Amino acid sequence: MAPDEGATPVDLHAEQTIAAAEAGKHVLCEKPMAMDAAECDRMIAACRGAGVRLGVAYYRHFYPAVIRAKALIASGAIGEPVFAQMLASEPFDPRPDGPRGWLVERARSGGGPMADFGCQRLEVLLHLLGPVAQARGVVATVALDREVEDTAAALLRFERGACAVVAVTNAAAARQDTLDVFGTQG
Repeated sequence: MAPDEGATPVDLHAEQTIAAAEAGKHVLCEKPMAMDAAECDRMIAACRGAGVRLGVAYYRHFYPAVIRAKALIASGAIGEPVFAQMLASEPFDPRPDGPRGWLVERARSGGGPMADFGCQRLEVLLHLLGPVAQARGVVATVALDREVEDTAAALLRFERGACAVVAVTNAAAARQDTLDVFGTQG
């Protein structure tokens, strides 16, 4: 695979992970892990059964800003977290015959920007605020003619009580990637 082709399409993750596990190889899978929860379960079972490790390439919780936010929350410096927001936008409209064209094919990618890069933001919020108790989402095709949505938003309520919004789009001209956490004291 050429460097500009990106990762393996999501629809191949389960098949490749299971084959690697059966060959006794540890697996580092690109995100999102699979097309659905059933595929994730099969991947986990195959790796456990083979005694190999399975990791998913979520790395943003190692970013210095996220490490600092985690420390501030843990120390009580901002009080109790009450609300967080993560916004991410980027222009992305690949040619259908291009090396990244599969990202806008529902059968290969599983979805639009929330599946592609919003999942990384969700993982950061889980890392910072813990398990989610309730979630709602909305997707839309606002500007681009494709099989998958170009815009998505999620509203989350965490078990500890804080709420969060994650909004992503790959139809905007401007690039943005922000995280804000608001607490009772800062």
